[in-house]
Amino acid sequence: MLAEERRKWRVACENDNKQMFATCTEITNLKARVEELKMYESKYKDKYEEAKSHRERIEVLQVGIIALY
Repeated sequence: MLAEERRKWRVACENDNKQMFATCTEITNLKARVEELKMYESKYKDKYEEAKSHRERIEVLQVGIIALY
């Protein structure tokens, strides 16, 4: 009877370990995805700021041209 109980506990622990491993793997994958998205955010934030400053320079030039007329 003791051997049967140990076998049941072993099976239960193996199932728990599989589930824990799968969960840890998923968490690791999600953390990697977050880092990837942060990199894209940074990249596009820089592009946005560049476009914004370019637009502002164009507006200043347009105001200058309008002032000449």
